[in-house]
This record gives sequence, C-alpha cells and structure tokens, in this order.
Amino acid sequence: MQGSAGYGMFSLNLVTQANLYSTQVLGQSINTSANEIRQFIGIHLLSGIFRRYLLLNDNANMLPRDDPHHGKLFKVRPFLDQLKNNFLKTEVEEYNSTDELIIPLKSHTSLCQYIESKPHKWDMKVFARTAGSGYIYDFEVYVGKGTITASNPELGMSGNVVTQLIENLLRHANFKLFMDNWFSFPNLAVQLRNEGIYVVGTIRKNSENDAEMKKEDRGTCDYHVDEENKIITLKWYDSKAVQLIAIYKGKERVGNVER
Repeated sequence: MQGSAGYGMFSLNLVTQANLYSTQVLGQSINTSANEIRQFIGIHLLSGIFRRYLLLNDNANMLPRDDPHHGKLFKVRPFLDQLKNNFLKTEVEEYNSTDELIIPLKSHTSLCQYIESKPHKWDMKVFARTAGSGYIYDFEVYVGKGTITASNPELGMSGNVVTQLIENLLRHANFKLFMDNWFSFPNLAVQLRNEGIYVVGTIRKNSENDAEMKKEDRGTCDYHVDEENKIITLKWYDSKAVQLIAIYKGKERVGNVER
C-alpha cells in the first residue's frame, strides 16, 4: 500500500509539473492527467522489454563481417529499399541535382564519416538526387567500399554515384541535372548528354588566366566551346574564379543583378 501511495504521489507531481511547464512554454496547459502519466510510464517500461525483438531483416541471412559481400546496412536494408521505391513513384521534376546530404549522429557507428569542412565533423554521409522543390527522389547511404553498384572505371566513384542515382531518369526527355565539382567532369557530361540528360555543373578550377581576370571588373568571364562534344566550359570571376561546364546553357545572357 505504501508503494502504491508513493507511486500515486510521484505521478501527481509529474502531472503538476508537466501542466505547469507546458503553460510556461506554450502559454496554455496540456492538461495531462495521472492516468495518462501512468500509461506513458508503462509504455516506456514495456518498450524497454520488447523493443529488443523488433527486426527488419532475418539475422540468419546476414553474412559475417569478414565476408566481402557483407552489407553494413543489412539490418535496415528492407526499410531503405521500400523507402526509395516509394520516393521513385513521384512524378519527376525537370530540374534536379546530385549532392551529398549530411545526417548528424550522436551514436557510435562505423557509418559515420569524418568531414573536416562540416560544422559536425562526424556524421553519416548520403548521396542523393533532389529536385528544385527540395524533394528527394533517390539516395544511397555511404558505407565506403560497396556503396555504389555501378562500375564504369572511367567515371570513378563520383561519376558512378551519378549514373546510379539517375538510372530511372533515362526514359525522361529534356531532363536537367545540376552538380557540384565533386560529381561534375567532362566525360560524365558527355555520357549523360548521349543518354538525353542535360548537365550544368561547377568543375574544379585551374589558375590559368586568374591573374588577368582579377585585373578586370567583377563579372569578367572567359569560355571555350568543345564543338565535337557540344560542351561549353566557362570561367567567371567574382571575388574569385568559378568554373562551370554546361551542355545546354551558353555564355549569354549577361546582365546585372541586385544583391
């Protein structure tokens, strides 16, 4: 009886403090009750007992870690595949991009990558194809070797990431893809153009002509057209030089914009 009375006083204290705090934060009480608090605590106790049995994949089929085909995402792979398949059912927008997404994690896992330039240094990296609306159409969680199944050695890892993420786009005409300089390079742009995908991307710059361009006014640009492959490479100088490669955009039009 004393235990029951003590638990009752404890739950009443939780009720009082929860309603008080919600009023302080929200401006009105959430009006919880002792019965709701007891149910809340009970759910947490039960989940602690039974949560260990929640699984998404059969452990009996998991390959050992020293097996070359071992998958780091094996236990959640059915969920990830279903999620991706549902994303791909959405009607494709004309303008998409490939990029890296960073997922902050506090857990200790080998999936975390050290990325010095990011605000959170140890995070999970995900390659993704997104649209101008912000919608994610496709993604691949980076797990190191074995992340990408595409295997064109001429394109390297970054090019193979792109070709894997746009596999379902090859049936769409006049599709536009924007990339940053980790993904973008001429050989990939040519291959995508031949498959009906038009590319605009930044590329890793060289310092040729930078000194001369710096002497000119901001907005100075230089460009070269590869007539054989129908590609334009353009260097534009702002506070520093930026280099672009494009399949369907040219140098024109040039104008002034307000910042």
